[in-house]
Amino acid sequence: MPTTQSSKEHHVAVLAFPFGSHDLTILGLTRRLARALPKVQFSFLSTAKSNDSMFSAFKPEDIPSNVKPYDVEDGVPMDHVFSENPLEILELFLKAAHGNFKKGLDVAEIESGKKVTCLIADMFLTFVADMAKGMEASWIPLCVAVPYVLSAHVYTDLIRRLYNNDGAKFEPQTLDFIPGLNGFRFSDLSEEILPRESGETFFSYELSKIGCLLPQATAIVMNFCQELYSAPLLEDLKFVFPNLLNVGFLTQELPPPELPPSDSDQTGCLLWLDKQEPKSVAYIGFGTVASPEGNELTAIAEALEESKIPFIWSLNENCKRHLPNGFIQRTKNYGKIVSWAPQSQILGHVSIGVFVTHCGANSVFESVANEVPMICRPMFGDHGVNGRLVEEIWGIGVKVEGIVFNKSGLLKSLKLVLGQENGREMRQRSRALRELVLKAAEPSGSASQDFKTLLYDELGDEIISILFIARLASIQAIEANSNVDTEKIVTYWVLFSLISLFESTFMGLLQWLPFWPYMKLTIICWLMIPGFDGAFYVYNHFVHPCLYMDVQTIINWFKKQREFLLEDNFLANGSEALHKLIANESKGREPSMLQKDIKPVQVMEEKEIAAVNSIPETEPNACETQANMLAVACPESKVTTCWELSEIPSDQKQVQKEWTCALCLVTTTCEHDLKMHLRGLRHRAAFVEKMKANNSKKEAEKRAGTSQQIRMNHARNYMNSQFRCSICNIFCCRSEDLDGHLRGKKHLARIEELNNSLVGGKLIA
Repeated sequence: MPTTQSSKEHHVAVLAFPFGSHDLTILGLTRRLARALPKVQFSFLSTAKSNDSMFSAFKPEDIPSNVKPYDVEDGVPMDHVFSENPLEILELFLKAAHGNFKKGLDVAEIESGKKVTCLIADMFLTFVADMAKGMEASWIPLCVAVPYVLSAHVYTDLIRRLYNNDGAKFEPQTLDFIPGLNGFRFSDLSEEILPRESGETFFSYELSKIGCLLPQATAIVMNFCQELYSAPLLEDLKFVFPNLLNVGFLTQELPPPELPPSDSDQTGCLLWLDKQEPKSVAYIGFGTVASPEGNELTAIAEALEESKIPFIWSLNENCKRHLPNGFIQRTKNYGKIVSWAPQSQILGHVSIGVFVTHCGANSVFESVANEVPMICRPMFGDHGVNGRLVEEIWGIGVKVEGIVFNKSGLLKSLKLVLGQENGREMRQRSRALRELVLKAAEPSGSASQDFKTLLYDELGDEIISILFIARLASIQAIEANSNVDTEKIVTYWVLFSLISLFESTFMGLLQWLPFWPYMKLTIICWLMIPGFDGAFYVYNHFVHPCLYMDVQTIINWFKKQREFLLEDNFLANGSEALHKLIANESKGREPSMLQKDIKPVQVMEEKEIAAVNSIPETEPNACETQANMLAVACPESKVTTCWELSEIPSDQKQVQKEWTCALCLVTTTCEHDLKMHLRGLRHRAAFVEKMKANNSKKEAEKRAGTSQQIRMNHARNYMNSQFRCSICNIFCCRSEDLDGHLRGKKHLARIEELNNSLVGGKLIA
């Protein structure tokens, strides 16, 4: 199939959030998309530090050639002195991000010569929603966190108002009022979601807008698998975001690849693990951002030394000063400390028995993919939700006592996971989760299908998108068990096969037509879109009449004419023989060979009609109702019922050329064909189905949707009623936004306008 020009003009810009593992996750999505769409240009925008660390970690062949990185400024002023606030660098980046990313996009468009048509951005970059509108581009946010965190962001305002009433009272309580979060507590949520005593930060304000802005997105990509959702959570998020796509784990290849040769690992971790017993090693790693306090690092070291459990510890050089004196020397026979470790490869090694982690989302996903139980020490952000998910929802790990490392607590957790029956049960549950994840990653799995939806609906060739939509329509027609829908979609596929046959036959000629791809796209759209029903029209007017021509009959007719033309009297007499031929053709209307060939078919149809007529009536006035319905639906065409057929008019000026059944949308070229259709089983079934649908229409309208929709509508109405300006008909996400609107010029101007329009009355704001 030739590639359309529009696919070559696609330009996708990817905007990264360069903190934690967010940038690595969105780069994983970019690489997958770029491999699937090699003709689409991908511009990857992040800070210079982030781009250097990520792209240098990959081999050149691991980065597709259609991905190009662009550096943006980090927002830190020159000679800036940082305070002890760990969020300071993050907030400096966010405050300048809109302008810095806009500059980077301008450079990418100039260098590529293509306008950006799609923006893929981290969910935390909420300003991209307005940026996409200004650029007339689609916006696809990526949620790196688990969907339970996304749900908390959706209901942030409701959570804050409840918590503000009595924070100490609500701290240990569960989030039962949010669908799917009944196992989680207020204390699991991040400080950016809960109210802050010191006031709201710029970062928390940006996150509070997520629930209001995400419904505007073209699609929402989740770094997750649909099989791992709880049923209430999936139902609720699908209701709020119908375009939610769970494409699987983006930092973990599924299924996990085979480990490279151990001697190729420059850190020496794989060689060291080869010498250990299966499921006996503890791997300790807290990512690149999170790190426990110094006293906690000391407690970890003391617990490892006392337990004598083999371990690999990824520890920053700056943190080694907190280790007990002589610890490295005393544990060198059963322990290994490295400044950086290939985490995914280590977790995939058979010797690893437990993962001591900070509960970052990607660390949890990598552990699940390799069926390794966890010991969790949540630190900030979404770690609390992840820890609760690991321990209580999935049951594949434990949290350390008191959420702080101490010697006795860590010893107890290590013993529980590595040595007791609970540890074996955790590994079994981890294995079950891994099977679900691998099933989702199969070609027919949910993650693969959602990824294809992202490709075909948003980023792929228009032709591929049309075919994908046609396949979805085919599935819907089959599942709906509708004769009309099934006939339409089958008709489309018949005509599409004819177009493909024509294209393959005349490919040499079509290559000289530069507009053929556009012509083909237009034709396919016209054939498929329900509003046109082009496939049905073409089939009835061009394909269907040809089906009544018997091939052998046509061949015999041409043979007869050839033999007559070759006779000597025709060649000798010339025009006289030609007049004789015309006279023979205009004689009495005797049955032709074509009519004789159709007779057996008519006999079979009459048998079918007899069988249908023996069926008892289901509705006493069905015939009359059907006649009235068809007459109204098709007033200009002659429409007949299945029990009465009028005669064909003899006046040649009023000869009818088409007969239509408005119920089944079938058009025939002769009255006999319409009569066969009206007396057939298919028409009778369609009529009965239509009558039943009309009778049950009122009952269907009374159904107000599922109970979950009612609960969701109640929650949204509750929220909207509190932050709605009825005068301007404006909804606000938060009370602060509503207060700002009420004090604004637009609201005051509207009040003044209403005051002026009142006669003898006064509107008070």
